[in-house]
Amino acid sequence: MIEFAGYSLPLYYSSIIAEHLAVRESAGVFDVSHMGRLQIGGKDATTLLERLVPSDISGLKEGRAKYTLLCNERGGIIDDVVTLKITNEQYIVVTNAANREKDLSWMLRNSIGLNVKIDDNSDNTALISIQGPKAAEIIRKMSCLNVEQLQRFSHTAAEVAGYKTIVSRTGYTGEDGFEIILPDCSVDSPNKALKVWNEIVKSGAQPCGLGARDTLRLEAGMCLYGQDIDDETTPIEAALAWLVKSGKTGYIGYKRIAQQMQNGVSRVRVCFVLSDGIARRGYNLIYQGKKVGVVTSGTYSPILKKGIGMGYVDVRYAEPETELDVDIRERLYRAVVKKPPLYDTAKYGWSRRH
Repeated sequence: MIEFAGYSLPLYYSSIIAEHLAVRESAGVFDVSHMGRLQIGGKDATTLLERLVPSDISGLKEGRAKYTLLCNERGGIIDDVVTLKITNEQYIVVTNAANREKDLSWMLRNSIGLNVKIDDNSDNTALISIQGPKAAEIIRKMSCLNVEQLQRFSHTAAEVAGYKTIVSRTGYTGEDGFEIILPDCSVDSPNKALKVWNEIVKSGAQPCGLGARDTLRLEAGMCLYGQDIDDETTPIEAALAWLVKSGKTGYIGYKRIAQQMQNGVSRVRVCFVLSDGIARRGYNLIYQGKKVGVVTSGTYSPILKKGIGMGYVDVRYAEPETELDVDIRERLYRAVVKKPPLYDTAKYGWSRRH
């Protein structure tokens, strides 16, 4: 167990590698109840979210979900969130644990004058994530949900293990998977979550901790807030321009983001694979003896059996297959810039060929 964002959470149950491989090859289950769940309701709920994020919210259909960003006036990323559209006047925004209070405060501050109500339901609900190629089979057994009809980044109300839940086909591993919100399941009365968790484990899913969550997301090229993205990093620098709706104006941070979209940036986030060694946050990225960037995340990939990482480099060295060096304790190790995800998508990940 370790401290994470004020919570005591499992780093691993068996081992990080075993849990990682379970998710890539079968199914793993994560307790992610530490993440924030903010409910936004009211006539102007869509208007507020359109103001807060650079993505298209008004065009999002009921029953769909969207990965997007909250940005500040400078275009910096306040948080990366998943937004579930229940109706035109009701949304659930899933935030990072460390940013829950910050996000709530930001939303309240920018909702002045609008007909909206924002509630933090984090402590009154539980959130369980089941990920991997066998996740759909397990959910099918535990519910009456037609998983074939639930598309990626969609959600629906469904009974799971006999309890009313909201199930979304989302996750943070690169694999197919589902995230289950259990309402009326508080920190003080967690029995519903315990039963659902135990049923998922009985159905064959491996309990997984934060260690595997980190190695999985890094193989998939997904950012960790506070390391790979933060209040000083824009979506364009973070290689997340695909989250910015073309032609959209007026959202918070628009001026700087639009300027960067047009003129480009000096640095950009990249992923890389090492020939040897393990990169860690803060290590320098070198090109022909000159520092050109810095590592923001690094780990060992159980799939590639090599060190992998991501970081920011001068845009001149960001093209895939560019060879860099990582300065690991005053020794240089060769790294090659790669387009994520870093695994073979024919064998792993949600788009694998079955």
